[in-house]
Amino acid sequence: MLMNEPLTAIIIGATGLIGTELVKQLAESKRYGKVILLVRSPLPSLPSGVEYRVINFNEPHTYPVFEGALHLFCAMGTTIKKAGSQEAFKQVDFTYVVNLAQHFRNHGATHFIAVSAIGADPNANIFYSRIKGETEQALMQLNFPQLTLLRPSMLGGNRTEFRLGERVATLILKLIQWTFVGGLRRYRIVYDRDVAAAMITASRRDGRALEIIESEQIPGYQNH
Repeated sequence: MLMNEPLTAIIIGATGLIGTELVKQLAESKRYGKVILLVRSPLPSLPSGVEYRVINFNEPHTYPVFEGALHLFCAMGTTIKKAGSQEAFKQVDFTYVVNLAQHFRNHGATHFIAVSAIGADPNANIFYSRIKGETEQALMQLNFPQLTLLRPSMLGGNRTEFRLGERVATLILKLIQWTFVGGLRRYRIVYDRDVAAAMITASRRDGRALEIIESEQIPGYQNH
């Protein structure tokens, strides 16, 4: 990549908790010549300098191709409850993510920065953690020049959708997480703005073929 070549940021999962914050911070950073969101349906409003493309995630052969050097940010994810089944969950969190990564790896992406989850392990007994681990494993096999994986714990932030179980768990954690020290520190709540900021910081680093950022390694937003 030439030093004066403008970078394009492609964001997958731009309408979720982390994705929304990521779009905001990228637009404010002015780091990229273009910020392009890949979405299922049209968006009503976007920050200045941000545009979107509506795509069918089920049809990889129709995915768009962009010129120039690309950084691919992925905050795509769902829940089994929202997806409706384990199979539907895997389609979003594994199939869509890997298909998009493969496509853009073939068309100029030099750095893939993805949100995974704490405990991601392809051999995990817990289905959610196993799929996250399988996704990480598949991404590693695509041989991106740079691959960054963030593994946040429970996320805090202002969701557009109400999740009762998650809201209760978050409230409980807020009350007791001050006791989480040492190895338990990684289970403290991590906020959307912090994860988004860590993704942008990682995009500025060069030379790391693989970087895994655990939840306790995600710095506070005030440090960016």
